[in-house]
Order: sequence, then structure tokens, then C-alpha cells
Amino acid sequence: MKKNKNKEELIKNYLSELVRTAHQVLSPQSNVDELKYFMDINNRENFIKKYPKCFEALKYIDGREKRCLPLCNMSGKYDPHKIKFTIIFIEKIKKMNKKNIDFYHMNKVLLNLYRLYNKYTKPTIRPTNIAILKGNSTKTINNIKNYLDNIRNKVNNKRN
Repeated sequence: MKKNKNKEELIKNYLSELVRTAHQVLSPQSNVDELKYFMDINNRENFIKKYPKCFEALKYIDGREKRCLPLCNMSGKYDPHKIKFTIIFIEKIKKMNKKNIDFYHMNKVLLNLYRLYNKYTKPTIRPTNIAILKGNSTKTINNIKNYLDNIRNKVNNKRN
């Protein structure tokens, strides 16, 4: 059961990586165009309604929060370029020492963004290649065992 769950998760990660890569290759918009799109309040609000996980909130000390930090591309998939942009943006805000921004929450968001960035920039594991390599190595080891058994049998037959 656990193996099936791991395989399903690997396949899911692999497919999401393929979708992300295909979007980056086929998308006619550049990152600058997408960021300009997100700067428009109406577009951002519509996108947040459609994909609520795609924006990180910037919290203020008085309790207000503003969802203005993009994490996804236009298809609603996490995009490492957008995540990197958001990381740089938050680090610049931290350097400005704004008094009304909750820096504790900003540090938590920054740690989460670094985790996401590392997750989506790592090359994904391709389960078919691993299975092929494991099968080939098992076949080779079994062939070696059979060869050694044949030699042992020949040696034992000569002694008897």
C-alpha cells in the first residue's frame, strides 16, 4: 500500500513538473507580462478567487492582510520564477524596515517560500527510469548467481 502511495506521489509530482515546464515553453507571456497582469487589482482579485493558493499574504501589525505576493503562473501551477521574485520582494521589504509590517509573519512566509523554491527547482525523480535500472541490476545479479552456481556444480561433479 505504501509503495503504491509513493509511486502515485512520484507520478503526480512528475506530471505537475511536466505541466509547469510545458507552460513555461508554450506560454506567450513572459514573467514581466504576468507580473504586470497581477499588478492590476481586478485581475489579481479574479485570479485569487480562482486559485486561492497562488498568492501569499502580506500581514500588517494592525491585523490587515493583503494578498499581493504571487507564487503561481497563469495556469495556477507553482512557478519557481514567481517564487524567486516573491522571495526577493520580501527581502527588499525587510531591508526597508517598514514599521507597519509584521516581520514575524514575514519570516515564516520567507521560510515557506525557500522550501517551495527548493522543491520546485529540484529535478523530479522519474519512476520509470528507476524501475528500469532496478530491473536491470536485478537481472545482472541473478545472471551472476546462476553463472557461479553452474561453476560450483561443475567443480563438485569433477570431485565426485
